[in-house]
Amino acid sequence: MPQYQYRARDIEGHAHQGVQTAASEEEVLRALDASRLIPVSIRVEAPPRPRRAAPSAATPTVAQDDVFKRLSVALEELTSRPKRGSVAMFARQLSTLINTGIPLVRALRSISRDHYDKNLARFINAVAADVQRGESLSDALANHPRVFDPVFVSLVKTGEVSGTLDKIMDQT
Repeated sequence: MPQYQYRARDIEGHAHQGVQTAASEEEVLRALDASRLIPVSIRVEAPPRPRRAAPSAATPTVAQDDVFKRLSVALEELTSRPKRGSVAMFARQLSTLINTGIPLVRALRSISRDHYDKNLARFINAVAADVQRGESLSDALANHPRVFDPVFVSLVKTGEVSGTLDKIMDQT
């Protein structure tokens, strides 16, 4: 079974971190919820990789892979725009889930899994991954400017700072 590293906060805001062996990320989320901890990030621990020979000129390096990944994401954003009204629907869904107390990453993953606009769902999933790595929601949304416009990102940032994200998302 994989091991997951997690960072979380308790009700008083104290930081907690640890490693949990679980079948899935959802199982770790349930365990943290049962411990009354609010997850900040959860990531699977990668097993140690066997050592390889130095990369040849034909084998892309990690830095090259990162550049290729970024270019592919940028190209995807240029070619696949969400349907009209999809972002507004996403905002209302996120407002509802946050208001019910569902952790942000879990809410984002749920919306991306069930959203009717599959183009937007891919971007929401990328936003969830960024938030899970520790970025704020507004910063994660700002990584996709052709999908989430600056006004929307600014409203989200205001909601994060003021603690009224659910209310602001409901009004967009």
